[in-house]
Amino acid sequence: SEPIADYKTITVEGERGFGDKVSSGRYQLPRGTVYRLYQHDHFGGTYRDLVGTGYVEEISDFQDLGFNDQTSSSRFIP
Repeated sequence: SEPIADYKTITVEGERGFGDKVSSGRYQLPRGTVYRLYQHDHFGGTYRDLVGTGYVEEISDFQDLGFNDQTSSSRFIP
């Protein structure tokens, strides 16, 4: 899967510009897989890791991660 270097290029529900708007998330990753969310475009700034368990995981409020409305890029970490 390709990294997403700039969330401003993503269109969600007809609106362009997804950067700094992520407040919650649902994901399913293979056990041990790490998907990293970055504060800035092009993988800069602070980051938070989502670690796969093999099950569907949900974070209802990214504020709990101290990362509410801050994600601007993301990628898998080998």
